[in-house]
Amino acid sequence: MLRLDSLLALCAWRVVAVFAVLMVGAVARADQVLTFEDAPTPHIDGGVIASFGPLAGTGYGGFGWSTNAYAYARNTAVNGCSVCVGSSQKGIYTAFAGPITISRPGRWVLHSLKCTAVWNMGLSVRVTATRSGVTVYEQTTVLGLPTAQTTLNIGVGNIDSVTITPSGGTNYPAYGAVPSAHLAIDDLRWGFDANADGYDDDLPTAGLVDLTFNPGTGANGNVFTLAL
Repeated sequence: MLRLDSLLALCAWRVVAVFAVLMVGAVARADQVLTFEDAPTPHIDGGVIASFGPLAGTGYGGFGWSTNAYAYARNTAVNGCSVCVGSSQKGIYTAFAGPITISRPGRWVLHSLKCTAVWNMGLSVRVTATRSGVTVYEQTTVLGLPTAQTTLNIGVGNIDSVTITPSGGTNYPAYGAVPSAHLAIDDLRWGFDANADGYDDDLPTAGLVDLTFNPGTGANGNVFTLAL
């Protein structure tokens, strides 16, 4: 027959085991960032891109991509594509200056993305998020010169699809006479939202309690205490 102190200790250890499993699950479902470094693009030959790589039908990153979504790799051309990827090598852009739609099964959260106009200054970027075909979020941002990367902080959850639509702007003379509403995108940050509550499903990874056992001495032998 188990003594009361032993039974309490056994139950406490089970609490810790369950908590540990939850922690492992939380880490596994932390925020994700699509850097596009492993996106299916043609190889770089002598620093020059032979062509761009369409993402439609590839399932890249677990997402569905519309036909205007193309991945690209850095080259020697002077435009916003190289600016957008910074020191990395790959990003995506809106081919044919049209909108791109990103979707995935289940609910998810779009935190942010980085973008740069490829050719135009004063380019407008509209981000529209939907849930089951209903628009739940819309934001339009006007970018400045196509010589700097801009971070769009979105922060919308409980969604299944996002459409990014570039438009307008005027030709940036330093990039030549190529007025066009193309948009380059990199570092798309997102998270899971299976609970459909608008928030990430991961638990915080900082500020958590430490569960430890401090053996003590009582009238009936060893006594275990749970330190929070």
